[in-house]
Amino acid sequence: GFWVYGLHGNGPVTLNIPETSKTTTSISDIKTNTKIQPYFTLKFANTTSNYAHKFKAATSEIFSNGLDSEDMPFRASPNKATPQMYCEIDGKKININNFNASSDSYSIQLKTKVTVSGNYKIEASGFEFVDYTCIKLQDNLTGKIIDLEGNGYCFTMNSTDNPDRFILLFSKDNNCKSFASTIPLRKASIPIS
Repeated sequence: GFWVYGLHGNGPVTLNIPETSKTTTSISDIKTNTKIQPYFTLKFANTTSNYAHKFKAATSEIFSNGLDSEDMPFRASPNKATPQMYCEIDGKKININNFNASSDSYSIQLKTKVTVSGNYKIEASGFEFVDYTCIKLQDNLTGKIIDLEGNGYCFTMNSTDNPDRFILLFSKDNNCKSFASTIPLRKASIPIS
């Protein structure tokens, strides 16, 4: 299956797929062995199952930092065991955040939720698709700042954890070590069960 996003306008959105566009081959313009997606991507996955969610971001001088037609809404998986990761812009849940690249630094407050407590991992890819040289993940629960160009970040997460646990930090500073040390940590309030 796949999601189709339509822009709101003068009425309902209609998707027409003509017979000439349909294919049953395993490789075509629609279905290829490898597809390049021009996004910085965070994969949020349970380490003991195949359940995962991807959050994506891209930068350009033409994108705005507010909600616009370049941002794509979040859609939860029908499988409740799949973890969730998204951000909110103007009160809307966003899965693909396209933001303006003119600032020297930019941060995205990520919302993360799980229904199954356990071990999770966040892995990053697509660094070449954003105009920032230093990308880190701030874990408000542990106080750690993680360099995302490594092997990913493994952690334990409970279904009762604060959804504001992570902040994605972008900087054009070529010295990532000094950049990370200057970011003030925000404490997350974690509910106690």
